Amino acid sequence: MNHKIFLGVVLATTAAAAEAQFVVADTTLTSQNAGANRFRNFGNAGGGDNYLGVNGLGDSNNRVEDSSIHWTKPYSHAFSFVYDVANDRLISEVTYLAAVPDAPITSTLVYSNFLSNVANRVPSVANLDWNALQISLTMASDGNSTPAQFNLRNVKFNGSNLNVTDFFGVLGQTKDWTIQGYNFRNGFSLTGTIELDGAFGSGGDLNAINLGFGNIPGAVPEPFTMGLGIAAAGAFVRRRLKSKNL
Repeated sequence: MNHKIFLGVVLATTAAAAEAQFVVADTTLTSQNAGANRFRNFGNAGGGDNYLGVNGLGDSNNRVEDSSIHWTKPYSHAFSFVYDVANDRLISEVTYLAAVPDAPITSTLVYSNFLSNVANRVPSVANLDWNALQISLTMASDGNSTPAQFNLRNVKFNGSNLNVTDFFGVLGQTKDWTIQGYNFRNGFSLTGTIELDGAFGSGGDLNAINLGFGNIPGAVPEPFTMGLGIAAAGAFVRRRLKSKNL
């Protein structure tokens, strides 16, 4: 390849590496989650409505929970899932409408001592790269539950739009996506709205939104890491050009 052309490709790719993180459809984590957040019980049938903690949220020892949320339908519930590195904690918030008065309320969960809990409860992921965040929507129906809308909308990562901002549930399926191109050990925020409509008569995990971050071998690295490799390639080309001109 012409060295000048190759150097141009390197420079263009370096610029592309600085772009925002991106979503890959139909992909899942290959490890256990390091941290996780689950919104559930959309039929308000009693039990936990929001789980936050480390992998294995079904185990009450691995989570904190809120059982007071009233999932309103139709309604768009604002949510956030945050890894606050500075304070070693996960935070989950969701807004819902109180029955009386008809005004929004924000529920907040905090899961403290996150890193030590990962090391003690899910040691298999403690030393892995945390290079992906999985979004999963499980939308199901039975005799009591016939959801019409079950979506995440206007999703932002660290305050910026992704290449996909709306995630739609499909009746009878679990749909999966991952966010890649970032080192999740650096902390993050995921925000958006949970859009609900229809009958969610059954509770529990029949319909659930799972968010979790962990490892995918070979996931696209964060732009800084990618940029280091590209910069090395660029330096090699410059050395070659310099040697040819001597």
